[in-house]
Amino acid sequence: YRDECRIFTCKLPDDGQEVLISVYGGVEVDTFVQDGNDGCYFEGRDIDDVAAWMPLPEPYKAESEDKECR
Repeated sequence: YRDECRIFTCKLPDDGQEVLISVYGGVEVDTFVQDGNDGCYFEGRDIDDVAAWMPLPEPYKAESEDKECR
């Protein structure tokens, strides 16, 4: 993918996809945007501030309601 300033050689998230992002040693949830006019960015962060991203994990599903959480 190429935007106005950069070329990305890795797979980018889908447009509108919520992802985990690594920023300044912490982790946040943000939404990725691919815009034909402005390139690509995260809604809450400048893309240059993001060290890495990954899809959100699947929500936890208990095997059975009878089992006790530990």
